[in-house]
Amino acid sequence: MAMSEKQRATLVEPVQRHLDPGEQIVDVTIGALHERHGRGKDRARASTVVVTDRRVVFFRRRLGGYDLRSIELARVVDVDHAQGLTTGELRLTASTGEVTRVTSMPKDDVERIAVGLRQRLAP
Repeated sequence: MAMSEKQRATLVEPVQRHLDPGEQIVDVTIGALHERHGRGKDRARASTVVVTDRRVVFFRRRLGGYDLRSIELARVVDVDHAQGLTTGELRLTASTGEVTRVTSMPKDDVERIAVGLRQRLAP
């Protein structure tokens, strides 16, 4: 199910203050950001995914605070995506070889974001 503009604005609001001067938001969605913790175990956390003209920002509220992680677009060398019936997966590969996975992304958003990121990658 597609998100409304009001829902997207609500997702962007807490991230806005962390943007650099002049940095523009291109797209926003939600998903489950996968991270490796202790002994290589994979853990997924619900996060906001904000694509700007310079980077991809992953934002998650926590009790008493937040987690914020970002990947500069200049470091992204590959963008892959997959779609299921209702959700999709986005995979970003950095120049270091690190792969960032976001699953449970709304199906309507995953392809649009993947295509938009590919267009922004340096040739």
